[in-house]
Amino acid sequence: MVADGYKNRKVFLHEKLMVQEGWFRVLLAAGGILAILVLGIWGTGYDRTSFIYFQF
Repeated sequence: MVADGYKNRKVFLHEKLMVQEGWFRVLLAAGGILAILVLGIWGTGYDRTSFIYFQF
């Protein structure tokens, strides 16, 4: 939603990110990957007993 809001205001996040230093872009990418991993494993609806190996 944030990216869409910027797009409607004609502010392109890709251009803003490309002028940042390399360490910031790497840190941002690592944070995004970490968020996907954490929210994918322990997101809403997480139930440890529903894991496939607990059914045997």
